[in-house]
Amino acid sequence: MGEADGLFVCDERGRVCEVNEAACRLLGRPRQELIGASLDRLCGCLAAEETRRFLGEPRDGESLRVGGLLRDKGGAAVKVLCRLHALRIDGRRYTAALVNADSSPADGGPDDARFMQALASSESRLRAIVDTAVDAILTIDEAGRIESANSAVHKMFGYTPEELRGRDVAVLIPSPYSDRHADYLAAYLKSGIKKIIGVGREVMGRRKDGSTFPLHLAVSETTIGESKVFTGILRDLSEMKGMQEEVIQSRSLAAIGETAAVIAHEIKNPLAALSGPIQVLRDEVSAADPRREVLQAMLEQVRRLDDIVRQLLLLARPWVPKKEPCHLGELVQRVVAMAREQSLFSGVRFSVEEEESLHAMVDPALFEQVLWNLLLNAVQAMPKGGDVRVSFFATPDEIRLRVEDTGAGMPADVQAKIFRPFFSTKPSGTGLGLSICRKIMEAHGGAITIQSDAGRGTVAMLRVPRR
Repeated sequence: MGEADGLFVCDERGRVCEVNEAACRLLGRPRQELIGASLDRLCGCLAAEETRRFLGEPRDGESLRVGGLLRDKGGAAVKVLCRLHALRIDGRRYTAALVNADSSPADGGPDDARFMQALASSESRLRAIVDTAVDAILTIDEAGRIESANSAVHKMFGYTPEELRGRDVAVLIPSPYSDRHADYLAAYLKSGIKKIIGVGREVMGRRKDGSTFPLHLAVSETTIGESKVFTGILRDLSEMKGMQEEVIQSRSLAAIGETAAVIAHEIKNPLAALSGPIQVLRDEVSAADPRREVLQAMLEQVRRLDDIVRQLLLLARPWVPKKEPCHLGELVQRVVAMAREQSLFSGVRFSVEEEESLHAMVDPALFEQVLWNLLLNAVQAMPKGGDVRVSFFATPDEIRLRVEDTGAGMPADVQAKIFRPFFSTKPSGTGLGLSICRKIMEAHGGAITIQSDAGRGTVAMLRVPRR
């Protein structure tokens, strides 16, 4: 493309959405005057009726060559040749117009090769910038439908650009936020009041597999013709949040470790001294005596404090699992069988699904402790009963054990804190159970993760190395 070639890109309404510097020079107008203007008005002398017909009903790949006089802003006439070409980018229809003011017969105006080279170069440059970006980039229309997505979207959400194109952007947003998105967008288009556009904020995203994760979202807006297009740039905050949580965990555990020995001496021993006499007094009082109920309540509170101290000591001590080859299916069945025998689990329906006989090197007592804690959490989230499903699947490197319940679930803000020591949503909870579970799994070289949506249950995932 020569220096005198002006390039105009128009949307499906024939409105200019992009121009190069040569186009501005040809018409003697700044870029801001050209964006949004009608191409057939700017180039009205270019076989106007034929141009309007092409802009109104272009077919993908169709081209049109027209010529005539073009008048710049000052009224001067310029003899030009113009080549129009219909194309489709990311599902949207555009028309590119290459206008050449060099009218010498030897040149003959912009030929096909130079025209297509200019288009290919421009599109390739834009795609390279977008597709190599680390952040996910999406564009949506006024109805909230996804028009384009870069390769980072696939890595972040699990959907290919082709799967997303034309779908509502709410597919990438977890409930309850997804239910409100259409209302937010409609309210903005009606009022023009910006709440998120131009201002970055932290939100939650939903992957193709249903899991949720934190991300930073920045939204910008542009107008192409008479339509608005919104561009979202998204950055996954999972790693950063994980690092922040690890720092909080480390500080909490360090503080617990420093005080655990003092607690054991100053609290645990007196608690043991209290428990025996209270129990003796309770047994000496008749069942009809109201004092027996008071003594029983005192005894339960002493035992609860003793349990908290015991868990603190467990959390503070270094874990060295006594690993041995274990059949994980049998281990799970053993824990589930114990749960079925207790009245606490009477309203729970258990199912265990194992595709193959899976073995791993684990400490059976510690692994059972983790499973028991997860089952307790599940039943406490289902006061009216429900289903608990335990399943396995393996990769070449690890075995994953999934514990899924149909309970109340957790909102994102609660989910972010569940592994913190002393954080609990239960009135009588110590907030140490999951912290201990995480420490046990890490001592095995594995991990524990929790995924949950409010009102949709919770999924706990245990991962242990195969060797």
